[in-house]
Amino acid sequence: MLWARNRIETLTDAIRQARHTAEPQDALRDRVVALALDHHLVSAYTSLVAVDLTPVRPADTPMQHGAVPANLPSGWADTDPAQARIAAPASAQIGAPALARTATPASLQLLIGLALLAVGFLLLVSRRCSGFIACGQRR
Repeated sequence: MLWARNRIETLTDAIRQARHTAEPQDALRDRVVALALDHHLVSAYTSLVAVDLTPVRPADTPMQHGAVPANLPSGWADTDPAQARIAAPASAQIGAPALARTATPASLQLLIGLALLAVGFLLLVSRRCSGFIACGQRR
């Protein structure tokens, strides 16, 4: 196998040198591919793909549908996932806290964006005789 790797490297170097001359590269490339496939090696022109042929279930068995159980974090109660709450001690439970929100504050960002647009429009209008707005010059 070591010999095959060295031979592929030598043939690849010969292909690089043939690029600068008028020598044909196709025959060298075919030799690299044949050598790599014979010895199950990866080269610049070949790759290996692993295919698992082990069946997971018999072909005549129907598919099963259902929820997959998951491990909950420490301190969480095993409840409905849509209403998961943190299990706190009874003395600390004023109201069961909801899950942390991880999304961006979209409404706040929308308001900031609108305010910046309004400020930009007011700056544009306040400029005298800008090319975008008519000057109001009288003739």
